[in-house]
Amino acid sequence: MLGELPGKYFLEDEKKMKKLVGLRNNSILAHGFNPVSKTTYKEMFIFLEDFVKKVVGNFDYIRDRIKFPTLNVP
Repeated sequence: MLGELPGKYFLEDEKKMKKLVGLRNNSILAHGFNPVSKTTYKEMFIFLEDFVKKVVGNFDYIRDRIKFPTLNVP
């Protein structure tokens, strides 16, 4: 909801957010066929990382402890 903290942070830079969502939606990462440049990817990553860090105060601590499972396939 817009009145809640995540909504507030997400819309702090609404113009940039809409631009990045549009690029994502038209990319092969989502619904379209357009490739995503390295520059665009970095811009998306930084925007989302900043958002998550604002919403999840101890994000770095959590991220550093995440272990993805590995499968040993013979």
